Amino acid sequence: MVTVVSTFSGVGGSSMGYKLAGADVLASLEFIETARECYRLNFPNTPIIEKDIRNVSGKEILDLIGLKKGELDILDGSPPCASFSVAGKGMRNLGKIRPYSSTKQRVDDLFNEQIRLIGEIKPKACVIENVKGMTMGIAKEVLSNYVLKLQKLGYDVNVEVLDSRYFETATSRQRVFVIGIRKDLKKKASHPKPFSKQTTFSEAVKNIKIDKKERQKLLTHLNNPKLQRYAYIRQCKQGETCQKYDPKGNYFTTRRAHMHRPMPTATTHFLDILHPLEHRPLTINELKACSSFPTNFKIIGTYTQQYERIGRAVPPNLMKHIAKHIIQILEN
Repeated sequence: MVTVVSTFSGVGGSSMGYKLAGADVLASLEFIETARECYRLNFPNTPIIEKDIRNVSGKEILDLIGLKKGELDILDGSPPCASFSVAGKGMRNLGKIRPYSSTKQRVDDLFNEQIRLIGEIKPKACVIENVKGMTMGIAKEVLSNYVLKLQKLGYDVNVEVLDSRYFETATSRQRVFVIGIRKDLKKKASHPKPFSKQTTFSEAVKNIKIDKKERQKLLTHLNNPKLQRYAYIRQCKQGETCQKYDPKGNYFTTRRAHMHRPMPTATTHFLDILHPLEHRPLTINELKACSSFPTNFKIIGTYTQQYERIGRAVPPNLMKHIAKHIIQILEN
């Protein structure tokens, strides 16, 4: 069985994807406690390194999983990089300590920490997921430098932006995936081909049972004239953003889903995605279904915390297809 270590594992979106692909996740690394609590519920037998990646060595990970340098199959990680986000303020926040989940830290140096661990562990393959913004503007040079570092470590590297809606996921989530295959294996790095058929919102949620109390609470929350975007939410039609109705052009991230299309990208703020037909955000089960999490996947905490955890996660089905593709490369 192909072995995997997951860093920045969050609630386990990537880990679930590897599990669905038939791989064995030997260990994970996660800094945020609320994310670790969810991860433990879903992967009780997977040890979690509860540290900042900056304080973790490759030897520590190898000792934990009982493997030697070069023996691990895949090292996977999604280092947060808000400074390069298309929806954020871009390079203006580079190097700054900013709020992240329940803490504050600098996050734009974490890509380098992931590369450091790759050099210390020397897995047969590595996968680094990040925001699409890294392929745009001056951020492209930053990404190119990361690729060069991986090449110097002895990896054949391929970079592509993949959209989760083409990989059995009822949400459009565009992310850049850096895939590296160790050169001594004499295999080329590549990405899976997208499916032509997309899963729609209605298809994803058709078997979801709505919790009446949760639904009513969400309806009540938005049925408040004092809410700044109240009027825009009520005008916003399926597939539109509230920005269309705000004279100042604000609320571009507040979007109404469409019944017959994949859901827009889930962010970390629960007011950003509106139900196609009702004036409310999505329930957690609707959000899980659209993001391709299994129905029995457990996420705990307040509604806001659960929404954030899903919004930060890699959709499991997207990672499943990436994992299957890499496994095929390694085993052929």
